[in-house]
Amino acid sequence: MDARRHAWGLGCLAATVAIGLAGCGPSSGNQTGGFSQAFSAAYEKSFNEQFAKTTHDSCVSSAVAHQASADLAERYCTCFVGQFQSLSVAEKQQLTPDSPKVAQAAATCKAQVQPTS
Repeated sequence: MDARRHAWGLGCLAATVAIGLAGCGPSSGNQTGGFSQAFSAAYEKSFNEQFAKTTHDSCVSSAVAHQASADLAERYCTCFVGQFQSLSVAEKQQLTPDSPKVAQAAATCKAQVQPTS
């Protein structure tokens, strides 16, 4: 029962905040556009940071689980994450393990970390 009250309270709080923010519209100028741009920039920055961290961390875990040394896993995964830096948030959200961009990144990084004989 407490969980239901807690969820209800959070829902009411979110609705109140949304209504309050809607009432804080600009009095003049392009303040809404500035707020929207700032929000979008902050969202993109946060998403990109989390994407890089979680992709890197899961890549390292997977590589080590498949018998890669810690050094090799770090080099490969740093390269792998770097391959996606130029993609937009929307493009990153569309990536799947089977996508050509992921396959290309994997091939590029595998070639870079292979020892030369």
